[in-house]
Amino acid sequence: MGTVAKTKLKRMDRFELLELIYNMRKANLELTERLEAAEKKIEELKTEADQRVEAVRAEYVQRIDELRMQGSAKEMQKRLLEIEERMMAFQRIMGKDEADESQEKTAIEEDEQAECFPLPDFNAPQPAPTAIPDDPQAEEADFPLESGGEPGESRE
Repeated sequence: MGTVAKTKLKRMDRFELLELIYNMRKANLELTERLEAAEKKIEELKTEADQRVEAVRAEYVQRIDELRMQGSAKEMQKRLLEIEERMMAFQRIMGKDEADESQEKTAIEEDEQAECFPLPDFNAPQPAPTAIPDDPQAEEADFPLESGGEPGESRE
């Protein structure tokens, strides 16, 4: 401490010292109150931050679950498509077998029907017609014309 400060302290009277002590205590109380308010604010902010962290964590977990479910759904769709393709291939194979079986059944049924109801043989010689008209006009007379005109006339 310098000589000026010593001389100043000596010159202060008792009332000034009490006032100085009072002001220092008042400043100390104000600082203590501000410190407590700041600590309270810090605690509130900490609580709010924890709540935000929990909310974000919950959202993060939910989003991960959604992505997993989407991935599972896509995987399931792929599997379903593979199963459908296999089923279609199996049905095609079975359809061919069934078609072969149905063709065999049809052939057997036709043979059975042929035994019951014989079909006429179209390759066999046909009997000759009994009467052949020699007169072409007589033949036309058997079939009347639609227009009602004479034979040989045009309809135009």
